[in-house]
Amino acid sequence: MKIWGGKSSLDVKKGGCYGSGEELDIREAKEAAKQIGIPHYVIDLKKEYQESVIQYFVNEYKEGKTPNPCVFCNAKIKFDAFLEKAFSLGIDFDYFATGHYAQIKFDKSSKRYFLHKGVHKSKDQSYFLYRLKQSQLKKIMFPLGNKRKEYIEIARKNGFAKYAEKKESQNFVECEHYASLLDFNKKGKIVDIRGNVLGTHEGIGHYTIGQRKNLKIGGLKNPYYICRT
Repeated sequence: MKIWGGKSSLDVKKGGCYGSGEELDIREAKEAAKQIGIPHYVIDLKKEYQESVIQYFVNEYKEGKTPNPCVFCNAKIKFDAFLEKAFSLGIDFDYFATGHYAQIKFDKSSKRYFLHKGVHKSKDQSYFLYRLKQSQLKKIMFPLGNKRKEYIEIARKNGFAKYAEKKESQNFVECEHYASLLDFNKKGKIVDIRGNVLGTHEGIGHYTIGQRKNLKIGGLKNPYYICRT
């Protein structure tokens, strides 16, 4: 899935889903597919990702909220637009498997599919998938959902240690701060509800409502929280 739009202003400092590191991921996926002996396809979703995820992210930040782009990416891109475009290109499949740490179980009495936490509790990602519909859940497989770290041994024994031992990253973008994606980083004053100036800020893109840390207004007797941007 190709989503990186080549935004050169990103200050790349760590791994993430959205960034130039995508090129390496695609090359490694191609190598793995060749090693297994299956076809490898790259589905271009840059436009869809920009409209459904990046724009949502920016709009939420403008309102001082804390967005969760991964939830929207899963519901609108990875498990929706991605599959639709694959089908439109003539790529047929029975199930769609991903590496999410979650489980899907079918309840015979209600005849519904239910999303469960992954066995590896510290890596559980079910909360990123809560917006998935029944039509999506019935076509999905999560092979890692019922495993802990033993999948690394399975990969190593089958010649895929290179991928299983890669440093994990669950970041959204490959940069130190999300403000790199925003266009409203004008510096200004930090004031309390009475209008007293407490300090200066780096632009509202660096802050969300309820935030306490990194305000850089130390020396105050009581903790301060952002209540409005």
